[in-house]
Amino acid sequence: MAFTFPLPLEDFFDGLRLTSLSFALGENMESSQTGGGEVLTNTTGPRLWHGGIQIAANTVQDMDQVISKIDLLRQPGRSFFIGDPYHVYGAVDPDGAMLGDKTV
Repeated sequence: MAFTFPLPLEDFFDGLRLTSLSFALGENMESSQTGGGEVLTNTTGPRLWHGGIQIAANTVQDMDQVISKIDLLRQPGRSFFIGDPYHVYGAVDPDGAMLGDKTV
């Protein structure tokens, strides 16, 4: 099976049975202080997301498929889309009634 990157939600993330999920946008900066006490900061590159997911699998075969895709994504230059299944809609529209089938 050939994959295109970034890997769409439906090709990886949508099929997972999540038990926990946490992601955060990391800082990518350095700071130093001059002899006069001035604090200097500088970005050292793009900010990257990091996090963790725990999943449950029905069978060993299911887990093997997930591990295979994770190994594929761990290669340099590979990317994927991810979403928060607990907050699919905004705080003002928690059940999606206002948004409906519209995309943003």
